[in-house]
Amino acid sequence: MIGLLTLKNKVEAFMQVVEGLKLSAYPDSTGILTIGIGIAKSYLDGSPIRAGDTCTEQQAIDWLDQYLSINVYSFVDEWQEKYGFNDRVYVALCSLMYNVGHERIGPSILNALAKNDLKALGGAFMLYNKVKSASGVYIISLGLTKRRKIEVQYFYPPPTGPVTGDVWAVGAS
Repeated sequence: MIGLLTLKNKVEAFMQVVEGLKLSAYPDSTGILTIGIGIAKSYLDGSPIRAGDTCTEQQAIDWLDQYLSINVYSFVDEWQEKYGFNDRVYVALCSLMYNVGHERIGPSILNALAKNDLKALGGAFMLYNKVKSASGVYIISLGLTKRRKIEVQYFYPPPTGPVTGDVWAVGAS
């Protein structure tokens, strides 16, 4: 296993790829105001994100780091200690948890981790591809489906030979 600091840097690099960087507040696919690298609804201090808000790239990176430190790493660290998964699974789990929140991670994820079953874990990730519509019904999101596929693809070993659209390059050892 690589050093923890390096691993967390890889998580942050992966997050910048899947979330993107927006220096001005924008409505996400569900209309929630978002800024930086996927910070949604409110800033870490609880103040709401407002239309017209802007940030610097460094602020966005700092917010991402703070959010991951407060809301993601402790959970994924605990699971890694308990289930012993590889660094690529660690990165993908951090991305999933950042996107959906730790409180929404269900037993299908934990059961797959306990069995060290990547196929089941991939299937469990794909359950998290829905958004709540204005009428309160959960519907499949093409954007979340694409993101879940990227996360699942990431935790499998990279193929040998040249790869185009190289998701494996993020966090490559």
